[in-house]
Amino acid sequence: MAFPGSPSNGDIYTTANGTIYTYDDTDNKWTIVGSSNPISDAAYGAGWDAVVDVAPSKNAVYDKISGMKVTIGLHMMDYLAIPHTGDWFGMIELNAAGESIGAHFFIDDSVDDSKDMLLTWVFTCDDNDASLAMIRNLGAQKTDRSEDYGLKNIDNNTGFNVVTTSNKTGRYQLVIANADFETNDILKIWITLNEGSGRRLYNYGLFITYYLA
Repeated sequence: MAFPGSPSNGDIYTTANGTIYTYDDTDNKWTIVGSSNPISDAAYGAGWDAVVDVAPSKNAVYDKISGMKVTIGLHMMDYLAIPHTGDWFGMIELNAAGESIGAHFFIDDSVDDSKDMLLTWVFTCDDNDASLAMIRNLGAQKTDRSEDYGLKNIDNNTGFNVVTTSNKTGRYQLVIANADFETNDILKIWITLNEGSGRRLYNYGLFITYYLA
């Protein structure tokens, strides 16, 4: 970048990248006074729409990307050796104490393992306003063969209750702390009905929500 020669006090010079300088003859220096291509640190939002003459800062872009989340459905399977009494429209049914559903999730490098994940279980019941006793087991294990098989290191037979609404639907959510998993782990989840009430639970799905790396 070459400034004009023999400038006068108050002269303005704009560089190719849009930075604006003014000349001060009291100390013979060019001083930045602004830019024709301003950069904004405003957080991403509706105010960004249709703005074509202001660029976002790296900080604003980083904050947006690091805050992006993804929710995916996990493939559910019948778990343990107890046979199920039947399924309903393709949904796994829990109808007796000890019947379980399970799922696995591989934590690849698209997952930000510095942030918590959220497990969501969505189900319906054949009884309004039901309160059901359940057990959950949850674990994470390295996939580089450095750990022995054993996937109950987060929750081991932890009891909890779920409640359905007046329209027979229910949702249960559990935060999985980032301290309990890391990239390239396999996460194993299974949920067990812990009462023989005769109430039938039909499982819509297990979902994981995580932050993008």
